[in-house]
Amino acid sequence: MSTAIMGSGKQYIYIDTEHINELTDGDTELIVQILTAAVNTLPDDLQKLTTAINTGNTEHTRFYAHKLKGSFYFIGGRRLGDAFATIERYSTDGASLHLIPAIFWPLLRDARKAQDELKELLKDMDTAS
Repeated sequence: MSTAIMGSGKQYIYIDTEHINELTDGDTELIVQILTAAVNTLPDDLQKLTTAINTGNTEHTRFYAHKLKGSFYFIGGRRLGDAFATIERYSTDGASLHLIPAIFWPLLRDARKAQDELKELLKDMDTAS
């Protein structure tokens, strides 16, 4: 396996660089594309999910939780992806809607920290090249 983003030995809390390397077969150009796309889309998706939860829009809550779940699984953020999956499930079943805010607010904080890690990783990759 190529170590395209493992060379610095830096450990991240919210993203899994080994997973990203495996997913991309160490293709640095593809890794940069994936990370850049995530950095560019996460803020808007998180804001839209926040709005959906605050306004009680279960359809949008389900949609953006599903989208964010996939985004975090893709970058190796399994714990965050699992939490978004829970929000998606709760917004689908209807009976658990009242539980979403208790999950979401800490999750939002952690998702923003993951976004910061992605930016840091991109910067590290840029300075390494």
